[in-house]
Amino acid sequence: MSSQKLSAKPTVSHSAGGEMSNLTLNTLRPGDTAPVSGVYVVIHSQECQASHTVTVLAGEILPSCSTCSEAVRFQPTISALHVREHPRFTRYS
Repeated sequence: MSSQKLSAKPTVSHSAGGEMSNLTLNTLRPGDTAPVSGVYVVIHSQECQASHTVTVLAGEILPSCSTCSEAVRFQPTISALHVREHPRFTRYS
C-alpha cells in the first residue's frame, strides 16, 4: 500500500486499495475534529519543543499541549485507513 501526501479542504474519496485522495493541506487547532486518519505533524510554540509526528484517527478531537496549550497546531501529512476500515479486513471488525 502506498501513502499519499495530503493537499487543503478535506474532500475524501477512497480507492479500492483504501487510499485517500483529493485532500488539501490545512492547519488544525486543539478542539478541531480530525478530518482524516493518518500521520499528522504537530507544531508546538518555539518555547515548547520541536515539531514531531503523531497518528490520529478520523473523527478524533485534537488535544491541546500540556505545555504550550492552545498554541499547538496539527497538519495532516499522510493519509491512512485504520486496518478495520480497509475492505480486505472488514470481516474482522
